[in-house]
Formats: sequence, C-alpha cells, structure tokens
Amino acid sequence: MAQRARADSVGPALVDPQYVQGGRPDEVWAHFRAGAVVQASRDRLRHYPGLSGVAPPTLGLYLRTGELRIPAGHVLDVGCGAGEGLRHLGLAYRRTTGLERDPIALAFARQLAPHAQLANADVCHGVLRTEPAQLAYLVDVLGHVERPEQALLNIESRLTGTRGLFIAEPLATADQCLVPPARRAFSMRGLHSVLVRGGFVVEQWLSTHAPFLIGYAVAHRDPAATMLRSAETQMDQGALQAAEQVVSLACKTSLASLRLEALLARARIQMELSRRDAATATLLEARELDPGDARPLAALSRLAQLAGSDARALALAKEATRIELTELAAVTALATLYHDTDPANALNSWLVAHALAPNHAGIAARLCEAALDVGDCAVAVTVLERLRRYCPQGEVAPASIAMAWLLAYEGRSVQARLQARLAEALDPNSPELKELRNFLQTLPT
Repeated sequence: MAQRARADSVGPALVDPQYVQGGRPDEVWAHFRAGAVVQASRDRLRHYPGLSGVAPPTLGLYLRTGELRIPAGHVLDVGCGAGEGLRHLGLAYRRTTGLERDPIALAFARQLAPHAQLANADVCHGVLRTEPAQLAYLVDVLGHVERPEQALLNIESRLTGTRGLFIAEPLATADQCLVPPARRAFSMRGLHSVLVRGGFVVEQWLSTHAPFLIGYAVAHRDPAATMLRSAETQMDQGALQAAEQVVSLACKTSLASLRLEALLARARIQMELSRRDAATATLLEARELDPGDARPLAALSRLAQLAGSDARALALAKEATRIELTELAAVTALATLYHDTDPANALNSWLVAHALAPNHAGIAARLCEAALDVGDCAVAVTVLERLRRYCPQGEVAPASIAMAWLLAYEGRSVQARLQARLAEALDPNSPELKELRNFLQTLPT
C-alpha cells in the first residue's frame, strides 16, 4: 500500500477505549484515555474495537487490501462506522476522510482516528460533500443500504485519478441468517453485477470465500450505468415506453457486463408491456452473452409459466437454481412454481428466498402462506417477527396485527393480545383491529 512506511514508523501505540456496561443490556459506554466518554453498541450496525457484539470485526478486511499497494493522495472510508479501519488507513495514507451518517458513531471515530477528517453523510442520499479522492473503501456497508447502486454512483462521483474502490461484503449462502439492519449478502456474481450498475468494474478479487468477499474495482465511467438508473426511475413512475427507449440506448454499451444488465432491464420492461416474444428474444441474447448468469433463465421460466408451460417453466427454474442457488430471482421463480402444487418444496424454496431477502414483505407473505399450508404456524410467526424488525415505523402495526392472528391460531392467546396492544398503540384507528379484538375476546384468558 502506498506510503506504508508510515505504518511501520515508531509512534504511539494504538489504544482502544475501555468499555463500561450501561443500565440497559444494549447500552455500552466507551471511555477514552483523553477523557471522552462515547456511546457504543453491540448490534449489527457496526463493530467497535475490543468490544464483542453481533457485527463482525472488519479491521482484517482493511489489512487484506494492503496486498495491492494502490497509491493515493486522498482516501475515503465510506460508512467508516467506529473508525477502526479509518485509523489503519491513517497509518498508510497521508490524507484520509471518513464518511458516516450516524453522529454517535462519528463521535467515536473522532476519538479513535483523531488525525482523519470526518463528515456526516448518507451515501445513498444527496451529494457527498468531500474533496475528490483517488481511492475509496466500502467495507460491510453495501448490504445495509436501501439502494446499493445509487450509493456506488455517489461514491464514483467523488473519485478522480486512480478512481479505485476496495469493497468487502459478506458472502451469501442459502442458509444464512442476516441480522437487521443487514438486508443482503452477495454472491461473487451478484456483487459484481451491483458494482457494474453502480459505475465500477472488478479488476481483482482478493477473497471469494466466506465470510467476506473482498475485491478491488475501478470506475468505468460508462454513461449506460446512469441510463439504467434513469430507466428504472421511469419504470417506477409507470413510464414504460420512455424507460424502454432509455434502456435500449444503454444496451449499446461496449462493456459486456453492463450490457447484460441493460438487456435484463429491457426484458423486464417488455414483460410489463406484455411483449413476450420480444422479451424472450432479449433474454436469449442475455443468456448467450453470459451463460453462467442465472437471471435470464429465471425470467424465461416466468415467461414459460405465463404461456401455460409449467413443465418447461419448472425445468428452467431448476436449472437457474443449479447455476446459482443464492440468486434471488432463481429461487423465487422456483418457489412460485411449487407454491400451489407442492407445499413442502414451496416452503423450502421460500425459506431460502427469505434468507436471501429478509426485508422483502412479498416473499415473507408467500412464505407464511406456504408455512400455513403445511400447518407450521411457528415458522410463519418467526418470519413475521423477523420482517417486523425491518419495517418502517408506519408498517409495524400491520405486521403486529398479522402476527397476533397467527399467535391466536397457534393457541398462544397471551402473546396474541400483547401484539394486538402493540398494534393499537401504534395505530389505534386501524380498521383491521376491530375484527382482531372481537376474535381475541372469544379466546380463554
């Protein structure tokens, strides 16, 4: 790594703070030698040096990137968290800036890495107000954010010169159990896909094994990535014709991996417009471009199902999951086909889909249906409880009402009443509450 001599020079030893447990189980206070006292936590948001918790330690991921020795005058640590990685970067580079949206974490990082510049910034929203840099680090962040491609495009806009990005994200597995606020983990192909759509292309993988993928990417500066984002915005607004025009321009890119993303986007639009023959041709073109990507097969499976060829659809979905079991589109295609005909296999497939996307309300709902079809209320309750931890505040009450019904049917009337009270406290005017209350009154106390 550039200017590594600074890390090897004689200097004061790095000292982590002393931690004191607060009055609540989740309350921890960090006492620094200089006298500052800052709040810390043991949750999945971020790891704190020397403090055990749910979040995995990430300093080793920063250390691993030193193998490439990428030169840079200014380095960004995006989502720097508690600042342990930022402190390491300060030993290797002359100028470092940490970006973090949580002011409490910033206060901690300010104590741990006092020589770094720090800024309060949300990588997904607004302009990143920082000086241009040649290199950025994004470590255990992308799986937490709502819009990963937008986050990457915002980072790319602040890079100049080398325009490099070190990225590290948890490796996806079919049996994973993500802890909120972590929304997703990534396969190697999946992470590369997100990077390409966000303006980067992977130059080298430093690790492709669990628990973390680690890669080095550079900005490709291809306007097709911005076109894709524009087309998706138009799709969300219902402007499908305009979106197709934009995405067709993106399909002309010379970057093969970005062209694949554009073809898949065009196929989605064509399916929405009920132009199935055109969508099939586009997906076959995407399949030929990259036979190792499961997404074209998953979409072709959906088209076969719409055409009434369930046997063909099932074969395509199975082939897609064989190629990559951690591809959400493939797993949901298979689960959808099983849903009405094979409850046991449907449940297993929806469980995998829910593991890959625990915050997806639609997948959670289908999983609950499959669980109830086989008489497993406990699974449905667990899924709703997990989903509720991802819900925005306005959606917690409906999830609590649904959970109350499930608990009541399972014979757990006390817990059902507690959920009903929670829903009433959050949304006392909910029309669904009246029916629930009437039903709960018929249960023994």
